[in-house]
Amino acid sequence: MAATSAFGASYDASALAELTGNRGFGNGVNFANRVSFTIQWTITPISGGYHYSYLLTGTTGAGMGVSHLALDTSDNCTTSNGCVTNVTVNNVSVDSTTLVYGNNTSANGNPSFPGSFFGVRFPGQINPNTGSNQLPLLIEFDSNRVPVYGDFYLKLGQGGASGNGGSGWNTGANNHASTNIIDFIVRPDTLTVDSPEPGTLAMIGAALMCAGLTRRRK
Repeated sequence: MAATSAFGASYDASALAELTGNRGFGNGVNFANRVSFTIQWTITPISGGYHYSYLLTGTTGAGMGVSHLALDTSDNCTTSNGCVTNVTVNNVSVDSTTLVYGNNTSANGNPSFPGSFFGVRFPGQINPNTGSNQLPLLIEFDSNRVPVYGDFYLKLGQGGASGNGGSGWNTGANNHASTNIIDFIVRPDTLTVDSPEPGTLAMIGAALMCAGLTRRRK
């Protein structure tokens, strides 16, 4: 199970009760240039983790190709620890070297974004030479991390057409104190499926301490 962080009651809280859900423009999603957009997810338990599936739908047209989708993850999410594996875009396998791990802010390729988060950036195209895919776009991967609430960022407007199609993000991306789950989407957590919650570790530590004191008294 996932642990609730020092942020609001929703951000980083367990999302096992919403393994299928969606957020849309004006309903949990902000979108520059007022572009119609919905992000839907389906998360399925698999051996050693979960299969994450995100379907992006919305307006298509010139300048509306998907540049990238960034999902909030922990700083220790890397290419070598099973955090994100077996990635596909529109059911075509994606080379892991095309994934970008790091900070996501308005200053590093995420225009208009009011917040910041460390995460993994998925390409909107399978082959950079063919231009970006139009919506709908299906991004899937496996992860050894449990599902919790967090942030996303989507950039449109690159590949095969000129212009800026806009950018979108969840409403809570610049307000992690929010206690409304509609302000966040479901994404992989810091903890792996076999990691105990910090609260559980604290309870174990307290129990061991009490046992030690009891032995000393005896």
